[in-house]
Amino acid sequence: MQWPVNQTVADALETAFYKSFSSCVATNKRILIAIDGSEEMIKPVVDLQQVSARSAAVAVALLMSRVESWTEFVLVSDSVSPVDVHPYDNLETVSFKFSTSECACLSADASNPMEWAMTNSKQYDAIVFFTTCATNGGNNLNEAMRQYRSRLGLPSTRLVVVAMTSNNNSITNPDDIYMLNVVGFDTKAMQVITEFIR
Repeated sequence: MQWPVNQTVADALETAFYKSFSSCVATNKRILIAIDGSEEMIKPVVDLQQVSARSAAVAVALLMSRVESWTEFVLVSDSVSPVDVHPYDNLETVSFKFSTSECACLSADASNPMEWAMTNSKQYDAIVFFTTCATNGGNNLNEAMRQYRSRLGLPSTRLVVVAMTSNNNSITNPDDIYMLNVVGFDTKAMQVITEFIR
């Protein structure tokens, strides 16, 4: 899978990628995008063997920074690190911002974004966590989300867990109408996520 890069073609593809953002409709909600910073994120997305989970998550972060007016970004590992993503950043810049902050941990605790948001009194309408195969830790996550909603007085804050390398995901509370599991990732995933947030 190696070949000489034609820079003209590469530039045209990147330009087309940015122009495609104009087809996305903003939710006008306050959103936290949390990206798993563990080593597991180098694994390929289900059915997209040449795209890592981290690369796909970073592309979403760039999309959200350009489409939404109120979005914050964090990298999740043993702790949570804010990442400054700006609308004028390009894909390479955003990838670098996440990679320079990454940790070498084997897995990220899915409850960490909510704990961080509570500690910093961050008010969000939705929290979206991009991870690999989040099939455990549901009790911690669900309790953290319950506490977050209660402490900040936000009973309908939505939670979306995107298990990008998974064929099976059962981490969120199936009885909570404000929680969504996304299993795998494809071109329609963001539409599903934004409609759920909206």
